[in-house]
Amino acid sequence: MGDMTTFNCPVCKAPFRNQVECPRCGTDLSKLMLIIASSHQLRSRARTALLERRYVEAARFAREAQRLHNTEVGQKMVVAAGVLSMVHVAEITGR
Repeated sequence: MGDMTTFNCPVCKAPFRNQVECPRCGTDLSKLMLIIASSHQLRSRARTALLERRYVEAARFAREAQRLHNTEVGQKMVVAAGVLSMVHVAEITGR
């Protein structure tokens, strides 16, 4: 369930991978790469939380990851974690 996304330079749209500077136009991509890495780390934390049945926490991590970098996989994770957290809270509260 990885996020295999091709990233493009926001200035010239050239594809890039693990490069701090765009090979075509020279734009500094380091901040963009940090944001993408942070979203990946948050999704990983969400996956771990889901596996450990910490659904409310998983939903929070998944939403934060989506705010940083919106992906299709991330959106599915937000929905799944949200539903599981609502079911879990309902079971606990008896509602």
